[in-house]
Amino acid sequence: PLKAEVKARGEGDGFKTLERWLGENDALFLWRDRAPPMVVLPLHVWLEIAGRSARSNANANAIARSAQ
Repeated sequence: PLKAEVKARGEGDGFKTLERWLGENDALFLWRDRAPPMVVLPLHVWLEIAGRSARSNANANAIARSAQ
């Protein structure tokens, strides 16, 4: 299972930096030395990815059932 955590800040200077780096892109990939990379996504992009995944899984299940 996936785990998530929400962080909220009033001023959010760090968030402002991330938003500036993200710009008009759909995703921001962050690479730090000797650390696993991270990805920052706006919520609408995450929902699109999750929706596509759910539709893909449903299609794969339907194909598997019809092949039986």
